[in-house]
Amino acid sequence: MNNTTNTTPFNVSIYINGNSFEIKETQNILKTKTAYEVLKTIGGKPLFFEEHYNRLVLSTLKAQLPEISSIKVFRKAIETLVNHTNSQTGNIEITVSEYNSVIRFIPHFYPTPKQYINGIRTKPFYAERFNPNAKIKNLKLKKRVLKFIKKNKIYEALLVSSNGNITEGSRSNLFIIQDNKIITPPNNQVLKGITRQKIIELCTKNNIEILEIPIYKSQLKTCDAAFLSGTSPGMIPIAMIGNYKKNPNHPILSRLSELYNQNVRDDIENSSN
Repeated sequence: MNNTTNTTPFNVSIYINGNSFEIKETQNILKTKTAYEVLKTIGGKPLFFEEHYNRLVLSTLKAQLPEISSIKVFRKAIETLVNHTNSQTGNIEITVSEYNSVIRFIPHFYPTPKQYINGIRTKPFYAERFNPNAKIKNLKLKKRVLKFIKKNKIYEALLVSSNGNITEGSRSNLFIIQDNKIITPPNNQVLKGITRQKIIELCTKNNIEILEIPIYKSQLKTCDAAFLSGTSPGMIPIAMIGNYKKNPNHPILSRLSELYNQNVRDDIENSSN
């Protein structure tokens, strides 16, 4: 994979109470049951921050974790972390356990400019999340998927459930384009990604037909185009699903990508005001 990495220093974690600690001093709390969010900063500003916070609240409720601090406290903590590390662009992870909340920069892997034009490679992988609506760490699944991705030299694995439905990527949401309609799996089958929700809203506002219905494995062969959405890539076209070629420059995909990029610019500009 020709992914780009950042140069953010990863030797600092920031607790919600504002005290800073070395990463090595916080590892033990990450071994307990945790809910988490990963959000992207652009120019030092968190993208779609309110939406990420609301999903974190939902995940902690589903995991029966203690009530978290207010959105203002989290926003201030992110500002503290950005200023402390002098990092303007990157991925921030918010981790909430029974005892602590930690905010820290984590390594990120953004697609290259070439991948946004030519698309990326994916492949089906038989696995599923049993509580997909809650963003809960599953280190065993993560380890299996990363091994599969590395072995097959692909950008992402597409999870196939026990009933043969394609649900989502291991760290992304999936959309296909078939008969000039965009299709994405329904809410109850996937983690309701923030980028995914923004794409659904953009389709509705701009009269782009979108269906939230199951995607069957057989459709990976017959669909005209496909793309992923997620915190790190935003929207990224798929060029290959296994051995099946897809059109990374499908006109509906290109139009939606322009709309999404404008939405990102608007959100960052509004967060600066």
